[in-house]
Amino acid sequence: MKKSLTLKSTIWLFLILLTMLAGLTLWGLMRITTAQNNVSAANAARYQSYLLADELRQSSDDLTRLARTYVVTGAPDYEKQYGDIVDIRNGKKPRPKDYERIYWDFVAAGDPKPSPDTASIPLLDLMKKAGFTEQELGKLREAAANSDDLIKAETVAMNAVKGLYADDAGNFTKKGAPDAELARRLTHDANYHKNKAKIMKPVNQFLEMLDQRTGRAVAEAEAAAARALRLTLSIMSFSLLASAVAMYFLYRSLMRQLGGEPAYTAGIVQEVAAGNLAIKVELRRGDRGSLLHAMKAMVDKLSSVMGEVGESAVVLTRAAEEISATSQSLSQTTSEQAASVEQTTASVEQMSASIAQNTENAKVTDAIASRAATEAAEGGQAVSSTVQAMRQIARKIAIIDDIAYQTNLLALNAAIEAARAGAHGKGFAVVASEVRKLAERSQVAAQEIDQVAASSVELAERAGHLLGEIVPNIKKTSDLVQEITAASEEQNAGLAQINAAVNQVNVVTQRNASGSEELASTAQEMSRRAEELQEAIAFFRLAAPR
Repeated sequence: MKKSLTLKSTIWLFLILLTMLAGLTLWGLMRITTAQNNVSAANAARYQSYLLADELRQSSDDLTRLARTYVVTGAPDYEKQYGDIVDIRNGKKPRPKDYERIYWDFVAAGDPKPSPDTASIPLLDLMKKAGFTEQELGKLREAAANSDDLIKAETVAMNAVKGLYADDAGNFTKKGAPDAELARRLTHDANYHKNKAKIMKPVNQFLEMLDQRTGRAVAEAEAAAARALRLTLSIMSFSLLASAVAMYFLYRSLMRQLGGEPAYTAGIVQEVAAGNLAIKVELRRGDRGSLLHAMKAMVDKLSSVMGEVGESAVVLTRAAEEISATSQSLSQTTSEQAASVEQTTASVEQMSASIAQNTENAKVTDAIASRAATEAAEGGQAVSSTVQAMRQIARKIAIIDDIAYQTNLLALNAAIEAARAGAHGKGFAVVASEVRKLAERSQVAAQEIDQVAASSVELAERAGHLLGEIVPNIKKTSDLVQEITAASEEQNAGLAQINAAVNQVNVVTQRNASGSEELASTAQEMSRRAEELQEAIAFFRLAAPR
């Protein structure tokens, strides 16, 4: 499965691309700036070269003008100014500041110097420093070589004004009358202009070469600037296009991951937060892995789960109510059963007391029978005592019969109580049945003894001759009494077991009653919690079932 880029990775790639494009744009702008600086530098160099060249031309014109003025006026200031121009150009005197401006016109007119002096530097050195080529400087040297005739004519003219003339060595040491006409002719005739043109011709060629060179430099700088501008514009156009494409792909990536507009996604989240699970989430075609798709699955699942939880809460509430009702009924039944068990316990205790009394009476009867047998064996000396004893035996037998009858009733009552106790009373029912059987046997035996006693009374009068027959009967009576005693003891033991079982049933019943009450309380608490759960689920608005 193809793994898509994360939002963080996508944004980082977009930022890296923007940074690269910004870097390219900045590089292009730097190229433009450099090219513009080169153009400015070329123009500045051309302008500076033009100023230096113009200074050469202007100084030549100033020399001509001052020489002619001196020749006409003879004023020494013009001669001095003439010499100052030459010395400044040759670096023998300081250059005035902003020398390219109007200077000697103001000085020649007698005005103060328009600018202060600076350092002394030859014009030729300034030209070399400005980057003048050797060919250009060669033209200047050619002009300097051609200036000899003009300088000679100006020197002769200026000395003629002072009355000084050249000697054989060429030095102006010979004195004579000033010749102003000669001076004017030398500085104004055709030869002067020819010599001037001879000097200016290489200067003009120098200016042409300088203009061409600096023009080419400026043109090259401007062409480089134009290329840099075109390159920068291309880079910026490419950057804009690449940014637009990157923004488009970033938008597609975000939409693919979000599944829709962020505002729509935020609205879905707000609706879910408000409990509206019935909201319908619209997905784009083919959307299988966006945030909106996951939210739709979450909303559908939450709606389904909340619906099931709501139904379960209703069922739980009903079940809790049923459990509570059943628990209350069970608690009431258990309480009634506990009361019945207590009654049974009391009945068993009464039966136990009766059986104990029956046992005691049987023991007494056995003792009496033993004594009767002894007395009968001795010979019947006390027939009257025997008759009395027989009567007493009859009364005791009546008591035994009554006890047997009561025992039978108690056993029957115990059987009934055992039947009510259900499964817990099965063992008790068996014991009660055995007790009832023993009671019946005791009653039968008592009746038999009663019959025997009655016969004994009737025959007591004939005790003398029937003593031989009485002794076996007495022994038989003694045996029966012993059987009654044994049966009574067995009944007593059975009743003890019944009493223990009933006590255990009572304990279990009490526990059941307590458990029933706790179960009822728990059921009520569960019902309350179920109602709270229903109230909590009611916060959500679920979609209608399809």
